[in-house]
Amino acid sequence: FERTLASFEEWLQCEFVDLKVAVTPVTSRWGNVTVAGPLAWEWLAKVGFDAALAPGAMAHMTMRETQWESAPVRVLRASFSGELGYEVNLPVDLAEGLFERLWSHAEELGAVLYGIEALEVMRVEKGYIHIGTDTDGTTLPGDVGFARGIERKAAPFVGRRSLLRPAALDPGRLQLVGLVPLDGQTLLPVGGQIAPNPPPTLSEGHVTSSHLSPELGMPIALAMLKGGSQRTGEEVRVHHHLGTSIAARVTQLPFVDPSGARVHG
Repeated sequence: FERTLASFEEWLQCEFVDLKVAVTPVTSRWGNVTVAGPLAWEWLAKVGFDAALAPGAMAHMTMRETQWESAPVRVLRASFSGELGYEVNLPVDLAEGLFERLWSHAEELGAVLYGIEALEVMRVEKGYIHIGTDTDGTTLPGDVGFARGIERKAAPFVGRRSLLRPAALDPGRLQLVGLVPLDGQTLLPVGGQIAPNPPPTLSEGHVTSSHLSPELGMPIALAMLKGGSQRTGEEVRVHHHLGTSIAARVTQLPFVDPSGARVHG
């Protein structure tokens, strides 16, 4: 938020010097408690959250403004783990109290804390991208499976022209795919280059995220691969910087829960 504030201040000082306004950042006034998993709603209900937030009443990827303990809260039903999830935003001085209330019910629900590593594994199993890790400045929505969302937008928007340029329509663009090692055991190295021949050679793509999947009992990876959407089932070679190469197969995403049932609890 500091960069956003700096941009506003620059506009006020350099572009809109006649405006008599002050910009006050409020992001730091809000705390966040995220609850995720099959019993996420049951856990929130135990501490008094409104039934209007239940999965049957609140759609995935929607936000509601409501109250908890007479305090204003903003609840986003979103998931980065692939399971039912809620991000509860509330005044920062109340965040610790909410966490303590939730934690008092943790044992009866079998709840635990989970960290970034667990979250990263689960999001790769689900094929969720991490912006800046699985993408770069050249990535377009269609490269990562978001083409349908763009096609549904009838009204003009900033960037539409860029999506119609020849480079954007090139079938050989780097596109998001899943990879699994053919031996079912070798972890594919992040940054490993995908090419049919050992280097020096032209690269067809690279591994962006890689983890051992506890659910599948094998390594899995995300990669950006030229023409990847048309190469499902193809065998490729991932070259390590130490000179070794690993045989892998291109797979469809997600690796787990392809129906998306888990995100609804």
